[in-house]
Amino acid sequence: SVDLRKAKEHNQRLDEEILALRNRVRSLDSEKKVLGEEVERLKGEICDSQENKQLGNHSPGKMVGAEQKV
Repeated sequence: SVDLRKAKEHNQRLDEEILALRNRVRSLDSEKKVLGEEVERLKGEICDSQENKQLGNHSPGKMVGAEQKV
């Protein structure tokens, strides 16, 4: 029947949309993980920099991560 065919087509479109959304979520989760690791790395660099300044070990030639491009 026509209704059954339309329902199957609609179901197929929904399945494709669900698959695309799952892939997008997977991609965003991966990006979130990478960015979270970068945040932690930068936090560590900030702490190291602050410790060096407090200890008087700050040398202008040693800029950790300042020249690094992400």
